[in-house]
Amino acid sequence: MNRSVLLGSVLSCVAALFAASDLGAQAIDTVHVRLTPDGAEVTQRLLPEGASIGAFAIRFDDQELQVLEVVREGESLLDATLTPTAGAYALDVASGAPIRVRYALSGQTDRIPLFVAGGRAELTVARGVEAPYMVQIRGSAERLAAIDLKTSLPRFEANGSGVLEARLSSIPSLVRLSSTGAFTFTRIADLMALLLIGAGVIWAVMKLRAVARDAGTDQ
Repeated sequence: MNRSVLLGSVLSCVAALFAASDLGAQAIDTVHVRLTPDGAEVTQRLLPEGASIGAFAIRFDDQELQVLEVVREGESLLDATLTPTAGAYALDVASGAPIRVRYALSGQTDRIPLFVAGGRAELTVARGVEAPYMVQIRGSAERLAAIDLKTSLPRFEANGSGVLEARLSSIPSLVRLSSTGAFTFTRIADLMALLLIGAGVIWAVMKLRAVARDAGTDQ
Protein backbone atom coordinates (compact mmCIF):
# COMPACT_ATOMS: atom_id res chain seq x y z
CA MET A 1 0.00 0.00 0.00
CA ASN A 2 1.20 3.51 -0.85
CA ARG A 3 2.53 5.38 2.22
CA SER A 4 0.48 8.49 1.45
CA VAL A 5 -2.67 6.41 1.17
CA LEU A 6 -1.91 4.63 4.44
CA LEU A 7 -1.16 7.93 6.18
CA GLY A 8 -4.39 9.41 4.84
CA SER A 9 -6.38 6.45 6.16
CA VAL A 10 -4.80 6.76 9.60
CA LEU A 11 -5.51 10.50 9.75
CA SER A 12 -9.12 9.91 8.67
CA CYS A 13 -9.59 7.37 11.45
CA VAL A 14 -8.09 9.74 14.02
CA ALA A 15 -10.35 12.58 12.82
CA ALA A 16 -13.38 10.32 13.04
CA LEU A 17 -12.47 9.35 16.60
CA PHE A 18 -12.13 12.98 17.63
CA ALA A 19 -15.44 13.84 15.96
CA ALA A 20 -17.21 11.01 17.78
CA SER A 21 -15.64 12.13 21.05
CA ASP A 22 -16.81 15.72 20.52
CA LEU A 23 -20.34 14.58 19.68
CA GLY A 24 -20.54 12.39 22.78
CA ALA A 25 -19.24 15.20 24.99
CA GLN A 26 -21.76 17.75 23.77
CA ALA A 27 -24.12 19.15 26.32
CA ILE A 28 -27.76 18.27 25.76
CA ASP A 29 -30.19 21.18 25.82
CA THR A 30 -32.79 19.94 28.29
CA VAL A 31 -36.32 21.16 28.93
CA HIS A 32 -37.31 20.42 32.53
CA VAL A 33 -40.99 19.79 33.32
CA ARG A 34 -42.04 19.30 36.93
CA LEU A 35 -45.60 18.20 37.60
CA THR A 36 -47.08 19.97 40.61
CA PRO A 37 -50.37 19.51 42.50
CA ASP A 38 -51.82 22.57 40.75
CA GLY A 39 -50.34 22.06 37.28
CA ALA A 40 -46.74 22.10 36.08
CA GLU A 41 -43.56 24.14 36.15
CA VAL A 42 -41.34 24.32 33.06
CA THR A 43 -37.75 25.52 32.63
CA GLN A 44 -36.23 25.85 29.17
CA ARG A 45 -33.53 27.73 27.28
CA LEU A 46 -34.27 30.11 24.40
CA LEU A 47 -31.81 31.36 21.81
CA PRO A 48 -31.74 34.92 20.44
CA GLU A 49 -32.32 36.19 16.93
CA GLY A 50 -29.99 39.16 16.75
CA ALA A 51 -30.39 41.41 19.79
CA SER A 52 -33.75 40.06 20.98
CA ILE A 53 -35.71 36.92 21.64
CA GLY A 54 -39.26 36.42 20.46
CA ALA A 55 -40.91 33.15 21.44
CA PHE A 56 -44.43 31.78 21.36
CA ALA A 57 -46.33 29.14 23.34
CA ILE A 58 -49.75 27.71 22.55
CA ARG A 59 -52.53 29.07 24.76
CA PHE A 60 -55.39 26.86 25.95
CA ASP A 61 -58.62 28.03 27.57
CA ASP A 62 -58.29 25.60 30.49
CA GLN A 63 -54.76 26.74 31.39
CA GLU A 64 -53.03 29.86 32.66
CA LEU A 65 -49.33 30.53 32.03
CA GLN A 66 -47.28 32.74 34.31
CA VAL A 67 -43.60 33.56 33.80
CA LEU A 68 -41.75 33.14 37.11
CA GLU A 69 -38.19 33.98 36.11
CA VAL A 70 -36.06 34.96 33.11
CA VAL A 71 -32.30 34.57 33.58
CA ARG A 72 -29.43 35.59 31.31
CA GLU A 73 -25.95 34.46 32.31
CA GLY A 74 -26.96 34.29 35.97
CA GLU A 75 -28.69 37.69 35.93
CA SER A 76 -32.45 38.01 36.36
CA LEU A 77 -34.12 40.10 33.66
CA LEU A 78 -37.03 42.31 34.62
CA ASP A 79 -37.96 43.61 31.16
CA ALA A 80 -39.40 40.38 29.77
CA THR A 81 -42.86 40.93 28.31
CA LEU A 82 -45.51 38.19 28.16
CA THR A 83 -48.47 39.04 25.95
CA PRO A 84 -51.52 36.72 25.87
CA THR A 85 -53.25 36.59 22.48
CA ALA A 86 -56.21 34.62 21.16
CA GLY A 87 -54.29 31.38 20.65
CA ALA A 88 -50.79 31.95 21.99
CA TYR A 89 -48.53 33.55 24.56
CA ALA A 90 -45.89 35.86 23.09
CA LEU A 91 -42.67 36.30 25.08
CA ASP A 92 -40.38 39.21 24.12
CA VAL A 93 -36.98 39.74 25.73
CA ALA A 94 -34.29 42.26 24.78
CA SER A 95 -31.26 39.97 24.89
CA GLY A 96 -28.53 39.04 22.44
CA ALA A 97 -27.52 36.06 24.58
CA PRO A 98 -29.41 32.86 25.42
CA ILE A 99 -31.88 33.06 28.30
CA ARG A 100 -33.46 30.54 30.60
CA VAL A 101 -37.15 31.01 31.26
CA ARG A 102 -39.10 29.36 34.08
CA TYR A 103 -42.87 29.45 34.00
CA ALA A 104 -45.83 27.88 35.77
CA LEU A 105 -48.91 26.32 34.24
CA SER A 106 -52.10 26.10 36.27
CA GLY A 107 -55.01 23.95 35.16
CA GLN A 108 -55.01 20.81 33.05
CA THR A 109 -51.61 19.20 32.39
CA ASP A 110 -52.52 16.73 29.65
CA ARG A 111 -51.17 19.37 27.23
CA ILE A 112 -48.04 21.27 28.23
CA PRO A 113 -47.07 24.09 25.84
CA LEU A 114 -43.39 24.88 25.31
CA PHE A 115 -41.96 28.14 24.04
CA VAL A 116 -40.59 28.03 20.50
CA ALA A 117 -38.42 30.93 19.36
CA GLY A 118 -39.61 32.56 16.15
CA GLY A 119 -37.63 31.68 13.04
CA ARG A 120 -35.70 28.82 14.62
CA ALA A 121 -38.01 25.87 14.05
CA GLU A 122 -36.38 24.71 10.81
CA LEU A 123 -32.90 25.47 12.11
CA THR A 124 -33.29 23.31 15.20
CA VAL A 125 -34.41 20.36 13.04
CA ALA A 126 -31.40 20.76 10.74
CA ARG A 127 -29.07 20.95 13.74
CA GLY A 128 -30.58 17.87 15.37
CA VAL A 129 -27.36 15.84 15.35
CA GLU A 130 -25.20 18.80 16.35
CA ALA A 131 -27.41 20.01 19.21
CA PRO A 132 -29.59 17.24 20.65
CA TYR A 133 -32.53 18.14 22.85
CA MET A 134 -34.19 16.36 25.72
CA VAL A 135 -37.47 16.80 27.57
CA GLN A 136 -37.50 15.52 31.15
CA ILE A 137 -40.62 15.13 33.29
CA ARG A 138 -40.47 14.87 37.06
CA GLY A 139 -43.21 14.50 39.61
CA SER A 140 -44.57 12.26 42.30
CA ALA A 141 -44.54 8.53 41.70
CA GLU A 142 -48.34 8.54 41.48
CA ARG A 143 -48.40 11.29 38.83
CA LEU A 144 -45.74 9.63 36.70
CA ALA A 145 -47.38 6.21 37.01
CA ALA A 146 -50.63 7.69 35.69
CA ILE A 147 -48.98 8.69 32.38
CA ASP A 148 -49.49 6.31 29.47
CA LEU A 149 -46.04 6.20 27.83
CA LYS A 150 -47.33 4.39 24.73
CA THR A 151 -49.76 7.12 23.67
CA SER A 152 -48.06 10.24 25.03
CA LEU A 153 -46.21 12.53 22.62
CA PRO A 154 -43.31 12.67 22.32
CA ARG A 155 -42.56 9.09 23.33
CA PHE A 156 -41.09 9.11 26.83
CA GLU A 157 -39.07 6.43 28.58
CA ALA A 158 -38.37 5.99 32.27
CA ASN A 159 -34.64 6.42 32.96
CA GLY A 160 -34.65 4.35 36.15
CA SER A 161 -34.29 7.38 38.43
CA GLY A 162 -37.94 8.33 38.62
CA VAL A 163 -37.67 10.65 35.58
CA LEU A 164 -39.33 10.37 32.17
CA GLU A 165 -37.14 11.33 29.22
CA ALA A 166 -37.56 11.93 25.50
CA ARG A 167 -34.59 12.77 23.25
CA LEU A 168 -35.51 14.87 20.23
CA SER A 169 -33.98 16.62 17.23
CA SER A 170 -35.89 19.83 18.01
CA ILE A 171 -38.08 21.31 20.71
CA PRO A 172 -41.78 20.61 20.12
CA SER A 173 -44.38 23.29 20.75
CA LEU A 174 -46.48 20.88 22.80
CA VAL A 175 -46.04 17.93 25.15
CA ARG A 176 -49.13 15.72 25.28
CA LEU A 177 -49.43 13.46 28.32
CA SER A 178 -52.05 10.74 28.03
CA SER A 179 -53.48 9.17 31.15
CA THR A 180 -53.61 5.42 31.62
CA GLY A 181 -57.13 4.14 31.04
CA ALA A 182 -58.19 7.36 29.26
CA PHE A 183 -59.87 7.41 25.87
CA THR A 184 -56.89 8.68 23.91
CA PHE A 185 -56.95 9.23 20.15
CA THR A 186 -55.02 6.01 19.63
CA ARG A 187 -57.44 4.01 21.76
CA ILE A 188 -60.45 5.57 20.03
CA ALA A 189 -58.95 4.73 16.63
CA ASP A 190 -58.30 1.14 17.75
CA LEU A 191 -61.88 0.87 19.07
CA MET A 192 -63.32 2.20 15.81
CA ALA A 193 -61.22 -0.28 13.84
CA LEU A 194 -62.47 -3.16 16.01
CA LEU A 195 -66.07 -1.99 15.59
CA LEU A 196 -65.66 -1.85 11.81
CA ILE A 197 -64.11 -5.31 11.75
CA GLY A 198 -66.91 -6.65 13.96
CA ALA A 199 -69.56 -5.06 11.73
CA GLY A 200 -67.90 -6.59 8.69
CA VAL A 201 -67.88 -10.04 10.25
CA ILE A 202 -71.56 -9.76 11.24
CA TRP A 203 -72.49 -8.61 7.74
CA ALA A 204 -70.56 -11.51 6.19
CA VAL A 205 -72.25 -14.05 8.47
CA MET A 206 -75.72 -12.64 7.72
CA LYS A 207 -74.94 -12.65 4.00
CA LEU A 208 -73.87 -16.28 4.11
CA ARG A 209 -77.03 -17.23 6.02
CA ALA A 210 -79.18 -15.38 3.47
CA VAL A 211 -77.46 -17.18 0.61
CA ALA A 212 -77.93 -20.51 2.37
CA ARG A 213 -81.65 -19.80 2.91
CA ASP A 214 -82.08 -18.83 -0.75
CA ALA A 215 -80.31 -22.01 -1.84
CA GLY A 216 -82.59 -24.11 0.40
CA THR A 217 -85.71 -22.39 -0.95
CA ASP A 218 -84.71 -23.03 -4.56
CA GLN A 219 -84.37 -26.70 -3.83
